[in-house]
Amino acid sequence: MPVSTLTSKGQLTVPQEIREELHLRKGQRIEFRVDAKRRLILEPLTNEIRKLKGMVRSPRKRAPSLAEIRRAIADGYARR
Repeated sequence: MPVSTLTSKGQLTVPQEIREELHLRKGQRIEFRVDAKRRLILEPLTNEIRKLKGMVRSPRKRAPSLAEIRRAIADGYARR
């Protein structure tokens, strides 16, 4: 059974066996909870897929050119 020691700064090192079992990565956030029997529950936090929208730019999309922007503005005024 893996063991860790609490440092004077209140820090713990999660043993490698546990990190591998939970697929933990450097910088990943972990939630600590204590249940009714005073047992510690460690749970990796994951982002909902909806929160990730827009974080990575699609390589297929490119920024519009100045000519395309001007054309879109002109089209908008023409529709009024």
